[in-house]
Amino acid sequence: MFSWFRRLWGAPEPPPAQTPIPPTAPAPPAKEEKLPEKKDQKVEEPKATTEKTEEKNAEKSDEQIKDMKDNEPKKEEPTTGPVPAVPAPAPTSVADPAPDPAAPLNPEGAQGEEPPSTPPVVYSRYADNVLRSVIKQLRERTEILKEKAIDPYATSPEISPPVTPVLRKEDYVRQKEKERIAKEEEDRKKAEEAAKKAEEKKKKDEEKRLEAEKKAEEERLAEEARRKAKVLPDISCSCFDVLFRPVEQKLDTVLGRTIDPFTDRRYIAWLTVVAVAYNYNVWLCPARLAFPYHSETANPFWIFFDILSDVVNIIDIVVWQPRLQFVKAGDIIKDRAMTKVHYRKSNRFKTDMFSIVPFDLLSLQFGFSTIYRFNRFIRIESFFEFSDRLESIMAKAYIWRVARTTGYLLYMLHLNACAFYVASVHQGLATTTWVYDGKGTAYLRCYYFAVRSLINIGGLPEPVTLFEIIFQMTNFFIGVFVFSSLIGQ
Repeated sequence: MFSWFRRLWGAPEPPPAQTPIPPTAPAPPAKEEKLPEKKDQKVEEPKATTEKTEEKNAEKSDEQIKDMKDNEPKKEEPTTGPVPAVPAPAPTSVADPAPDPAAPLNPEGAQGEEPPSTPPVVYSRYADNVLRSVIKQLRERTEILKEKAIDPYATSPEISPPVTPVLRKEDYVRQKEKERIAKEEEDRKKAEEAAKKAEEKKKKDEEKRLEAEKKAEEERLAEEARRKAKVLPDISCSCFDVLFRPVEQKLDTVLGRTIDPFTDRRYIAWLTVVAVAYNYNVWLCPARLAFPYHSETANPFWIFFDILSDVVNIIDIVVWQPRLQFVKAGDIIKDRAMTKVHYRKSNRFKTDMFSIVPFDLLSLQFGFSTIYRFNRFIRIESFFEFSDRLESIMAKAYIWRVARTTGYLLYMLHLNACAFYVASVHQGLATTTWVYDGKGTAYLRCYYFAVRSLINIGGLPEPVTLFEIIFQMTNFFIGVFVFSSLIGQ
């Protein structure tokens, strides 16, 4: 290793080891020459071989040193003369053996004495300066690397810049804020796109569902129409359209081409008239059939009111119902031709036409009777429509609901009174204590019996015959059912 340093520094080869010759005059040893002597003694044992890698490193080091020599001023050249030998120690009383040339000598003199502190030995000032400059450069580079490796913002609660920040702290924070805002904007756009796609998918699914429901509803209606066509075939009214066209055109100026059935008060007022005509038939036809209310003086009045109720029904079928708007596929249809076709293809038109068939003309052959007017009862849908429309426009709809329920109860009592009078006539008036005895007003006496019988007040005469017992038991059961139904409402 020292041979490599020797070649590196360009020092001369040391002379062969010789016996030290005492100088003519003792002199203190030069401190600067102690280290070279030691080195020379160590160099006296050269190495046998040198590795190839050391030679390569030596060549590289020579090139670096040459570059440094060109850049720096020349230093003091090392001495090329022989190295002075170390003076021999002082003589003692006992002759000392000759020193071994291979063993290192004590440069401080006598044994047992502590060597004084020595300054650093400089073999070559040029080499020393080179090494010092290299060490200084290494230390400066180490400090720079330490500064770069230390994160000055590691303990800061703010956003930490990278280890080797290129920007200042404020610029870095501003840049990160812009990146964050850009990322949030991108995420927001992605979320909006995802929500838009989900909304479009939901809308498409809803459209498919509605289309499927519409198709199923159309199939169901078509099936019902085919099924009902066998019972109630379509009725062609082209001839009536030609006859009533002038009347319809005049009424268009008054009523308009179409009418909203839910908000038009004129239509609700007309439904009131239709409901009165319907109640005339359902209340008086059973009473005229059961009680002896037909006579030569009364029959003209009955015929007049019958015709009047029929005229009301005909006007409703011809004028009002074809003008009613309807909803199709979510749209309100206001076209007059379409509303007329819609009404005439409905089942209500067929029942309305059947309800005004004049079976009353059979009275000319078989005698005057209200049994021929029972087909008017099937227009019950018009009464329920009036009830719904009236309830929708009333501020206190419960008043109408109470009145309607009371009307149902009174009508059931009315029918029971008619049935009791027919049963009394069948058994014979005044034949038993249970039947009507024929005294007083027949309708009031029978209605009183129906009230006490259906409401289960008690105090009624006991039935005698089997027919009377069955009739009274049926009255009791009907009364319980009707009373519980009314209380439930």
